[in-house]
Amino acid sequence: MINQIIFSDEITLWWDKEWDLDDNVYYKVTLNGDTVVTKKTYASFKELTPATAYAVKVTRVEPAAVLLDTTITTPAAKRRIDVTAAPYFAVGDGKTMNTEALARAIADCDADACVYFPKGEFLTGALDLHSDMEIYIEEGATLQGSPCHEDYLPKRPSRFEGIEMECYSSLLNIGVLDHTAGPNCKNVVIRG
Repeated sequence: MINQIIFSDEITLWWDKEWDLDDNVYYKVTLNGDTVVTKKTYASFKELTPATAYAVKVTRVEPAAVLLDTTITTPAAKRRIDVTAAPYFAVGDGKTMNTEALARAIADCDADACVYFPKGEFLTGALDLHSDMEIYIEEGATLQGSPCHEDYLPKRPSRFEGIEMECYSSLLNIGVLDHTAGPNCKNVVIRG
């Protein structure tokens, strides 16, 4: 089985090597006729065009086998929510506290949008992510956690070294620990 993660500008494929094959197995991975031969069990294609169909094929060289032969269509590009632009005005200088601005950008992010961090160092306290959202951190961008304990309040139910207790919030928080409700946050992507 070939696993896939598909974005508007990137496709990543990965698979398991069969247990009975040695370490000298090679794979041919082809995207629209361009082929790469690799021993790795994954491949990423970047700088793709949104809303475009790509012919993708993954073949094991020896013993020969076609693992995947399909067309993958990248989705349309998401609307970017630039944290440095209006109405957020986050500052990536490593000194300005940006928690409120970043929390507003995250709250405004829906399934058709992406919270975008351009190059810079964005100082922040705890941020709560929600279902069906994406964060894209540009090369050279950093989310820098605040050194102040107060910026990670309120404490929340969590698990630390296998023991459930009240803990400070993390820098990025996804869902809440609730044994009665089960999973309460899904489809969160952090990439860049």
